[in-house]
Amino acid sequence: MLPDCNGTHLTLDSPYSNQGQLAGYIYLSIGCISMPICSFVFYVFSRPNVKQSSCYKLLMITTSLDILNLISATIVSGFASIFGVSYCDNGFKWLYPYGHFFMCVWYIYCASTEVLALNRMLVFARPQLAIFLFKGRRVWLWLIPIFVYSAFGLLIDPSMYFVYLPNRGFFLDGKTSVFHIFNNFFKLGFVTACYIIMTLFIIKLKRKNTNERGSRISSHQITLSLQTLGVAALADFTSCGYLGANYFPDHWAISQYSGNIGQLEWIFLHSGTGIIYLLVNKSVRTKFLSLFCWSKSVKMAQMNHMIPQNHSGTSKSMNQRF
Repeated sequence: MLPDCNGTHLTLDSPYSNQGQLAGYIYLSIGCISMPICSFVFYVFSRPNVKQSSCYKLLMITTSLDILNLISATIVSGFASIFGVSYCDNGFKWLYPYGHFFMCVWYIYCASTEVLALNRMLVFARPQLAIFLFKGRRVWLWLIPIFVYSAFGLLIDPSMYFVYLPNRGFFLDGKTSVFHIFNNFFKLGFVTACYIIMTLFIIKLKRKNTNERGSRISSHQITLSLQTLGVAALADFTSCGYLGANYFPDHWAISQYSGNIGQLEWIFLHSGTGIIYLLVNKSVRTKFLSLFCWSKSVKMAQMNHMIPQNHSGTSKSMNQRF
């Protein structure tokens, strides 16, 4: 049953109004920091010299979905709570169907992370199969099952809906969706299993120091896979936190904030992803540092250019130092 527009969940004189407004400011503050970071990461991943890798194409997809999820979890939610607006208010009727939209985005995100996990596992477990399934433009074909999966999730339970409660500061699950529960648990299990298998193969190949063809393991592939593993670990952590918050005993004081905790877990998942790539991905980190060290880099380049290249070993040594 849809929340009553005259009920305490949606009206400005609700006893939870202060809680909702505080939550709104927190969400919006996090969004103002994390969305530019995720947008910058997406920009780096989409550069022509970077996105040649099938993994980076998949990272482009998942990062764009991080941004869309953050729009729902921080910007839309934050403004709705701060100004106390809901689907009951004139001009904001779109907030009700918006619940179906963000669930569609969530299903697409889950399916995309599963495809990324499969890609990372096959690169080490079955490299030839990984090439067959993901090489070049073939990776874009995976968008078809991803969108089909999301559409199926919405069509199988069309009466499912989520509405945002501005005075509580979180989305309310108006009707329990079996597919939503299945999706969350399947994603948790599938992604975790893929990265466990991937890690075991990396350890095995590291010990041999060669792959099946006798060549060395690509350190780039290992580094990139460990980054996605870190994101998957963050997803597992936030998923467990989200599920645990739903089972706080009613007599615990923190139980009235369980919805806010779940909302924050959702936010931390997508904002944390951008931060992880900013800190550990070489392409992202180098591009980010160049924004602040541009003048220094130019000066060093000019110094290198001024040092004679045909002089004695001293000049050569100086060039090596730079």
